[in-house]
Amino acid sequence: MNPLLIVGCGDIGQRVARQYRAQGLNVRGLARSETSAARLHAGGIEPVSGDLADGTTLKDLPTAEAVLFYFAPPPSQGERDPLLQNFLAAIDAARLPAKLVLISTTAMYGDCRGAWITEAQVAEPQTARGRRRLDAENSLRRWGKKTGVPFVVLRVGGIYGPGRLPVARLEKGLPIIDPAESPTPTASTRMISPECVSRRWKGVSRVKSTISLTATLGPCRNTLSTSPRPWACRHRPSYRAPRRKRS
Repeated sequence: MNPLLIVGCGDIGQRVARQYRAQGLNVRGLARSETSAARLHAGGIEPVSGDLADGTTLKDLPTAEAVLFYFAPPPSQGERDPLLQNFLAAIDAARLPAKLVLISTTAMYGDCRGAWITEAQVAEPQTARGRRRLDAENSLRRWGKKTGVPFVVLRVGGIYGPGRLPVARLEKGLPIIDPAESPTPTASTRMISPECVSRRWKGVSRVKSTISLTATLGPCRNTLSTSPRPWACRHRPSYRAPRRKRS
């Protein structure tokens, strides 16, 4: 059984870890601080010290023959993702993993004006966030081509879950998107974690055909927990929460 290492143990990472721990498997997770390490340990995840912003702390990570789940988001500014670059650069040729699963975003497709799209859609991100994610994907592709390590990129649309719902906006009476006017596909964190686990065992992609784990390049797979819908990115704040009645 391949060892498991999760980079980015947020809600999705912890859900993935719980699924593997339920199978009796040991799961390790990257921890930047003692506080993070204690949180992972409390959740049954073995903490491994390392800071993605400091490549020198990543030199001895247990990556050899491991299945890596990379869920850490890029920095909040800029159009590059140096964090993933630091992580990949720190993996020594003698400690190559068996496979890497990366979470990305459908934001890199840009505004497709309600058109149906597939993984063959040209990536044309129109936001800095989308360009950061595309930079991460390109970094992984170059690294995968160089090392021969198979990987899969899950382009997730509209992640929602704990801390990702517009509850505060509703409470303040601020506008949110009307689902009828912007039917953007979404994916809950509860549904994403099983997909990540399934990608760990299955072929690299289903874009055109199943590619074996010996493939050197990993195409993307759009990942949603709702029914397929046209991709509409016209986020008009047209809906307002009803005002609270004064008592």
